[in-house]
Amino acid sequence: MSEDNKIRPNLQIPEKLHAEMKRLAEIKQVSIGEAYTQVVRKGIDYTVFPEHEPFEPGSFDCIFLRPRVRHQIGYEKPVIFHPKIGFSDEITAVRLSYPRPSFSFQEFVKSLQLASQQPGFEADEATFTIAREGGMWIGQGLDTFVPTFSNQVERYDQADFDQQRTEEFVLIVPVDAEYLMIKARPDHKHEEIAIKSMRSYRSTNSTGDESLRSVLGAFKAELETYEQTRDITTARLAGEVDPIDYFFEEGQGGEYVDKILIETPAELFRKSGVELPHSTYAPQSVIVDLNHQMVAEDRSEAKYRVSKISILDENNFTNVWIEGDWESK
Repeated sequence: MSEDNKIRPNLQIPEKLHAEMKRLAEIKQVSIGEAYTQVVRKGIDYTVFPEHEPFEPGSFDCIFLRPRVRHQIGYEKPVIFHPKIGFSDEITAVRLSYPRPSFSFQEFVKSLQLASQQPGFEADEATFTIAREGGMWIGQGLDTFVPTFSNQVERYDQADFDQQRTEEFVLIVPVDAEYLMIKARPDHKHEEIAIKSMRSYRSTNSTGDESLRSVLGAFKAELETYEQTRDITTARLAGEVDPIDYFFEEGQGGEYVDKILIETPAELFRKSGVELPHSTYAPQSVIVDLNHQMVAEDRSEAKYRVSKISILDENNFTNVWIEGDWESK
C-alpha cells in the first residue's frame, strides 16, 4: 500500500471519500496525510464528548411582563436579563454559521441536552425571554426553559391571551467565559423551531473557545468570524424601590431571595442619563440582582435600593442588568 493510502490505525476508507480528500489536498497544496489531519481535527473540535449527565426538563416557571408602550410586533427587540454579561464594560460578538436553520421541538431539546454534557456549559445559569405582541415571558435555567416555551397554552392562560401571535425567544447560556445566544421563532402548530440567529459573546477574560466549539457541534454550528467589540453602557442609579415579586434560591439553611422584580424606574433612568433603546420591547417591570441574598421569610422587613444599570444593545436583543441591595428597615 502506498503512503497516500495509509491511515493509522489500518482503517478502510471508501474510495469516493479518499478521492475527495486527494482533491482537497491538491487544492490546499498539502500532503494527503495533512488533508486528513485537518479534516479530522476540525471534526473533533466540534464534537461533544459527554462528561456528565444532561439536564432534564423540569416544570413550567416564568414571569410575564407587559410592555410599557405597545408597538407593532416585529419592530422591537426582546429584553433579556443576564447578569454576567453586565459585569463587563465591553464584549466581543462572534458570528456563527448554522447550516441547519430549523429543528423539531424534540430535536432542539436533544441538541440542548447534548450540549449540556460539555464542561463549561452552565445550564442552570441560562436565561430566556419569549416575546410576542402584548408581552413577554422571562425565566432562568434550561430545565425551566423547555417546558415553558413548549407549553404555549399555560403561558397564554397566565397572560390572559385568547389569540395566537408570532413568537420569538432569545436564549443565552454561559459556556466558560463566553455566552451562546440563540434567537428563534417557534411554530407551535407544527412543533418546529426556525433559528433566526446564533452568536457567541466573548468577555474580556475569555481564554479560549474549546468548550464552545464542542457545544456548537450539538447544533451543527461553527464559529465563523470575529466582529467588532460591543460597548456596554453603564450608569450609576440611586433610589429606593418597591418589589412587586421575588426570585428565590435554595441555599444552606433554607430559601433565600437573590433577585427582585420592580416597576421599570423610568425616572431613575432619566436622572442617570440611561434609557432603553427606542427599538427595544420596553417592559413595565425589570429584574434587579441583589448583591447579598436575604432569608426569604424576612423579605418584607427590608428596604431595597438600586445602584447600577448595564445595557448591551444588540441587533437581536437588548440585555439589561440592574444591580441593587437591601438593608433592614
